Amino acid sequence: EIVWIQLLMDDLQSQLEEKQGEIWTLKGMISPLKHFPNEIISRVFEEYAAGLAYPPWIVGHICSRWRGIALATPNLW
Repeated sequence: EIVWIQLLMDDLQSQLEEKQGEIWTLKGMISPLKHFPNEIISRVFEEYAAGLAYPPWIVGHICSRWRGIALATPNLW
């Protein structure tokens, strides 16, 4: 039983390392957006919402910065 538990722990450790690698990759994709000026992000939101059937505040669910930008963009409302 101990051997089985050790194998299970090894498998879980391997899965954890795989998921951490995926997270690292995704963070690398998002990181450049942190340096975009608010005005550019606001303009992207306006273009995104122009032909959208969804409510514009959807973009505010991404992070607090995007929520602030969305709320400060009158053309979304």
